[in-house]
Amino acid sequence: MKHHVAVAVLGARLHYAAARALNDANALEQLYTDICAVRGWPSLLRSIWPASLMPSGLKALTQRVPEGISRSRVTTFDSFGLEYARRRRRARTASETTETYLWGGRTFAGLVADAGLGDANAVYAFNTAALELLVTARQRGVYSVLEQTIAPAACEDALLREEAERFPGWAPEGFENPDVEQLASRECAEWHASDHILCGSAFVRDALTGLGVPSIKITVVPYGLDVRPGIPQTPGPIAGSALRVLYVGAVGLRKGIGDLANAMGDIPENTASARAVGSILVTERARERIGRSVSLAGAAARSAMPLEYARSDVFVLPSICEGSALACYEAMAAGLPVITTPNAGSIVRDGIDGYIVPIRSPERIREHICELAMDDKKWREMSCNARRHVADHSLKTYGKRILSALDQHQDAQPESQVCND
Repeated sequence: MKHHVAVAVLGARLHYAAARALNDANALEQLYTDICAVRGWPSLLRSIWPASLMPSGLKALTQRVPEGISRSRVTTFDSFGLEYARRRRRARTASETTETYLWGGRTFAGLVADAGLGDANAVYAFNTAALELLVTARQRGVYSVLEQTIAPAACEDALLREEAERFPGWAPEGFENPDVEQLASRECAEWHASDHILCGSAFVRDALTGLGVPSIKITVVPYGLDVRPGIPQTPGPIAGSALRVLYVGAVGLRKGIGDLANAMGDIPENTASARAVGSILVTERARERIGRSVSLAGAAARSAMPLEYARSDVFVLPSICEGSALACYEAMAAGLPVITTPNAGSIVRDGIDGYIVPIRSPERIREHICELAMDDKKWREMSCNARRHVADHSLKTYGKRILSALDQHQDAQPESQVCND
């Protein structure tokens, strides 16, 4: 069957990877998004205003470019996108952020549904920003695919609350989310309304089935990495120097920064040093504690990331909740052995490309960092394996895997129970 897929993505998730992969496979009918720099006023700003002189917020918007997709295949909702960005900037607490996500998801999905789906015979949308579109697709007899980008909201919230107890005083004010049930309810309705659910990892799949989603309805499709610009290779550990450990992502409880800090705090002197690149989402007290063993670089432009990987030796991401962290793919492409957890949803093979350690196990992280610091042969073997393995996860193969999943999927039983109490 020839697929004509309409992709609806709020934001530029993974740099429009799903839409670009389907486009490369000649299966993209239309990309619907909020703001995109190839349409409307962002396109004009991009052409007349030097990036070096732009405010950071505008610069980020004008960098939203779905490479390879024809302008005619992109539909945007610029006014909505501006309002959504404004509301996100003003949100200060978890409750306010959730309220913004719910408003944005409902509004965006409704706008896409009202715009019509052209000649699409399938729609591809993302959790919390899909429900109204999925319902419309079902009414019109259009096959619907939902991507669950991370473990369900209820699972994530439970894990985060446990982390806050492990690291008291680290979570910023307003961290607790009293509205998480609204997100969970919307997700559950989306699972009901979709024909097929894709997710990036077994961790997400297992979380879904744990909440009653039939396994027959779910397919795990690991993500694809765009390597066209090229990712510089790390030269590897420098003889006589400490192993350079890199962490990339928001410095907060969800990505396990506390476990990295604890692991590094007990490593013998001159064995390894650690650097964290990402926005700081913890209290000043936590920042001071983390900073004793991990250098906090703050957020960095995407253009700066290849250099960060190239000047590192090992990548560590001890996440407690992800979908499938793209940073792990990028680190592997640069030749970095990766130490991560099952909850990070990575494609890392334990003992081959790096190590998979249980969540909340700083002692295991420390053990593997020291092992790689002392065993140059092991480091080089894992580095080579990582580069080879991630080469099988390009955007091109990602598109093929999505289409294969659609072709092979059997409809879930319509009466199946979804969402356990």
